[in-house]
Amino acid sequence: TNDKGQFSVTLPPGVLRAYVVPDDPSLALTQASLTLDAFAGTQSGKTLVVNPRSHVTGRVLLPDGTPVYAADVVVGPSADAPFSSDDPHLRPRESSGTTDTEGRFDVLSDSGLVDVSVRPHDGTRLPWVVLVNRLVPPNIPSDAGAPSGLALGDVLVKLPTPFTQSLAPGILVDTAAKPLPYTLVRAYSFPSAIVVDGGATLPRGARLIGSTVTDASGAFQLYLLPPE
Repeated sequence: TNDKGQFSVTLPPGVLRAYVVPDDPSLALTQASLTLDAFAGTQSGKTLVVNPRSHVTGRVLLPDGTPVYAADVVVGPSADAPFSSDDPHLRPRESSGTTDTEGRFDVLSDSGLVDVSVRPHDGTRLPWVVLVNRLVPPNIPSDAGAPSGLALGDVLVKLPTPFTQSLAPGILVDTAAKPLPYTLVRAYSFPSAIVVDGGATLPRGARLIGSTVTDASGAFQLYLLPPE
């Protein structure tokens, strides 16, 4: 599109499915139908209405009610999406935000099935919290005027399970037992397959549940929780 939102494209006739991917982070990935007459030449007036993005809101707390400040909140497509029959062109794009001093967050997201990852900073010794397969409804303007979205409520960061490298206590080493300093370490959860109607099994995607970097001596520690 140009600076006025106008577009021009050559397409075959018929009923077509159009996907709008806005650069504006406040606007949603949107699908619309286009009907093109086989016997007409240039066809103008094909207006595509783009919805605003939906809000994913919540508050991050410790078990004693203390808010978790400055945690990153990442909203992205469900890791199970590649194994489903959904439209890959409509999978939500990744977006992110940060909790405020009260632990609250408000992240704009495309509609669809998402995973929400709450990531306290390194050094806090707090684990990530990964909420899986949450449905974000489309934010369709209404007379009420209130934006629609996914309200997660209070997200509790539970007591973690510390994990250290087992080959050498707390040290990441290579096959020659040489420590690996300043190396990225990521932990993934591989959930069990889902049994669906008829007894068939549906595979599930691996999910990132923690990340850190080794220090100068190759030492690291991760604090982990399973996805919810």
